[in-house]
Amino acid sequence: RRSSDLMADALRVLKIVPSFLDTVEIHLVETSPVLRAAQEKSLAGFKDKITWHVSIDTLPAKPALILANEFFDALPIRQFQKEAQGWHERLVGLDEDNRLVLGLAADPTAELAALKADEGSVYEQARIGATIMRSLARHLRSYGGVMLAVDYGYTKRAFGDTWQALYRHASVDPLTRAGE
Repeated sequence: RRSSDLMADALRVLKIVPSFLDTVEIHLVETSPVLRAAQEKSLAGFKDKITWHVSIDTLPAKPALILANEFFDALPIRQFQKEAQGWHERLVGLDEDNRLVLGLAADPTAELAALKADEGSVYEQARIGATIMRSLARHLRSYGGVMLAVDYGYTKRAFGDTWQALYRHASVDPLTRAGE
């Protein structure tokens, strides 16, 4: 489900308590003009209650109820693959036919040298997601509120390739339809 679907469902439920819905302020953070347009369409009945932001930093200095549905899973990650010489970052490049392909950085990444795993293991870092989570936590710590984030995740360090792409509800190679 899209985040705008979750918000539309929440707003429909809030109609049960009109006095609450009358006082609530809705602030959506969206950096993509395409996704913002989809949100505007999906939430058209509540458009007068919504303020859009392109950054968490511009949210009002007030307590917040933050909803995030499959948000963190959609953010960029970095991947590293364990080889005999160490952890090499997985990079996207072009083959001789100008098709996108995965390759490995020539030099190992020093910051992961102490990370133990079998050769061929894949390790993922979600630095952007961690940065955004810290910003949201700072906002909640400063102004109060709660957050409900519905996402895949794990609590212990794990190895594996979770990078995937869907096209028309089916799994596809992430590089074959890049941007779609």
